Amino acid sequence: MPGALNQYLSDSGLHPASKVSGVGRVEPPARIRRRLGIEAHERLLHFTRLILVEDEPLVEADVYIRAPGEFAPTAAELEETGSAFQLLERGFGIALDRAEHEAWAAAATADHAATLGVREGGPLLVIETIFFTTGGLPAGWRSAVHRAEEFKYRFVTGR
Repeated sequence: MPGALNQYLSDSGLHPASKVSGVGRVEPPARIRRRLGIEAHERLLHFTRLILVEDEPLVEADVYIRAPGEFAPTAAELEETGSAFQLLERGFGIALDRAEHEAWAAAATADHAATLGVREGGPLLVIETIFFTTGGLPAGWRSAVHRAEEFKYRFVTGR
């Protein structure tokens, strides 16, 4: 599940790295609050992760996580582990049970084109995921925008 892409890339003999930015607690947009079934003023951990392979951008992910207020990983910690959920499980015992994914094709916006090194309007793969804890509570939301021509995706979720 979380961190699985980094593991897959490493197992394939590639050298993934990530750059994390914008780490902080925020009130998520209404659309994400609805998807997670949370109250209007609940603040979630938010950050953006850019996954690179051989120093080339592959995926940009926008992540929101429901977690205790004491859970405050740094960008360096998130980059090193490749998964905030692994840190959450280690530090607080909050484990994930499953994830629900939706995937679709999209045209690259100017921002995504610049970040991912593709042409504006070019094809991208968007995968939106909701993560659930062992008790079935929504634990987080992620939108990952992938360079469509660079990778073939296979989905297997759950433990």
